[in-house]
Amino acid sequence: MKIVAPAGNMERFYAAVKAGAQEIYMGLKGFGARRNAENFTLEEYKEALDYAHKRGVRIFLTLNTIMMEKEMDFLYENLKVLYEHGLDAVIVQDLGYFRYMKENFPDMEYHGSTQITVGNHIEAEYLRKIGFKRVVLPREMTFEEIKKIRENTSIELEIFVSGALCICYSGNCYMSSFIGSRSGNRGMCAQPCRKEYTDSKGNKGYFLSPKDQLLGYDEIQKLKEIGIESIKIEGRMKDPNYVFETVEYYHQMINEKEVEERVSEVFNRGYSKGYFNGADTSLINKNYSYNLGKEIGLIFGKELKLKDRVVLGDGIIYLSKDFEKLGGGYLNKIEVKGSKELRKSAEAGETIFLKDVPRGSKYIFRSFAKEVNDDIENKLKKYDQKLDITGEFFGNLGEKPLLKLEAVNNQGKKIQVEKVGENEGKEMLEVERKGLRYAGISFLIYMILIVFLAIGKGAFLKDDAGSLVSTKSPLMAGLIPIMALAFFIPGLVFGKITGKIKNDKDVVKMISQTLGEMGGYIFIVFVSAQFLSLFSKSNLGIIMAIKG
Repeated sequence: MKIVAPAGNMERFYAAVKAGAQEIYMGLKGFGARRNAENFTLEEYKEALDYAHKRGVRIFLTLNTIMMEKEMDFLYENLKVLYEHGLDAVIVQDLGYFRYMKENFPDMEYHGSTQITVGNHIEAEYLRKIGFKRVVLPREMTFEEIKKIRENTSIELEIFVSGALCICYSGNCYMSSFIGSRSGNRGMCAQPCRKEYTDSKGNKGYFLSPKDQLLGYDEIQKLKEIGIESIKIEGRMKDPNYVFETVEYYHQMINEKEVEERVSEVFNRGYSKGYFNGADTSLINKNYSYNLGKEIGLIFGKELKLKDRVVLGDGIIYLSKDFEKLGGGYLNKIEVKGSKELRKSAEAGETIFLKDVPRGSKYIFRSFAKEVNDDIENKLKKYDQKLDITGEFFGNLGEKPLLKLEAVNNQGKKIQVEKVGENEGKEMLEVERKGLRYAGISFLIYMILIVFLAIGKGAFLKDDAGSLVSTKSPLMAGLIPIMALAFFIPGLVFGKITGKIKNDKDVVKMISQTLGEMGGYIFIVFVSAQFLSLFSKSNLGIIMAIKG
């Protein structure tokens, strides 16, 4: 299961990639269902494509609105540039424009937008037959309805799991168009559903404003079990921290890790499961329709009884009993009731004192969670997504080295590359042999000198039992390390000069390759020592003939 993340500008795009999104949907300036978002210029889009593809991330162009005749020819030139630059797919609503693109760009991948309102498997299968590879199902569908479609079609399915909900069916709303001539079907919704209204009884409230959708661990596992290909996050107009936190949240759950939910700490106008489990009486938030953050307690006078942990630097908002904003600020001092010392934090259940509380305040919301946002900012600096590449290296003396690399590209195809070395390593082998020869000769000469010194000083004598013992001469005690140095130093020096020995692994390699050749030199040395002992006045014996 893949995550399809939103990106309304370059900053949000980078946040989505770093958080682990495998697919990102983005719009060109002037097009798509979020024309009020900053969106991307053609050059920015190409830059994003290059950045994403190096990391194995796919990019989808959003053309999910009804297209006008004059827009089609103008868009063709831009689409041609992106197509040639490697655009991965187009999300489309207008079936007429889909046919136009299919005729001109037959190899492009096309996804049916949620605005097409595919509500059953017959419609989903029809889209597959005319050339769509994927369809984004409406947010209004229950899990059982999604499951039935999955069981009866092979087209890829994409499901919204987080973000804003429309009061109408899949964004096909004309309310904004009728009231202010700004059609949601043209990407210009003024969101009249987020306004306050008065009912027939004179009650005021945000009666048309749904809470945002936020599915959890259990819902994600259900979607995985039935074979949903992708889950989608709404939020092209939300800030980068929201994009990062939401993508990472679902990335962990896809990997079957239960993780703390912190999305509500970054953006919050109320959350629900949407329509996933059927009718939900808590879908609408009639108290407010904008991002207030998370409620942290009720205030009585200047005392705040905490429902959640707070730290220095948290941003807070004072609200009236009708959720009207009365003021706000940052916690720059935490004074806990019953404690004489100032604190850096306070926990749920404790009471803290606040100063300059606006008259009429009842609710306190945290509009900025410092700990969470600091953690996200830190991750944004450290995290980056990499393309997985597997590799094998084959190297044998006397043969050409071979390197094999393998990766999966943005179309899901396995790409394999093999690189054969230009040289067979003969020159390198010859240098190693010279090094061994010089090391061996040096060792032999050094050992002969040691033997003569030993004879002259009587280093090795036999005891009364005829076994070899050492005198108090320091020569015997230092002989073994001297032998080791005499053996390794010339070879190491030669290796360093020629550049063939660069690290510890090269030293180990040299040792293992020379043991066999050195055996011959060692044998010659000790035979020479035994021979010389016949002519010496001391009873020199073979050094290895230790007692017992």
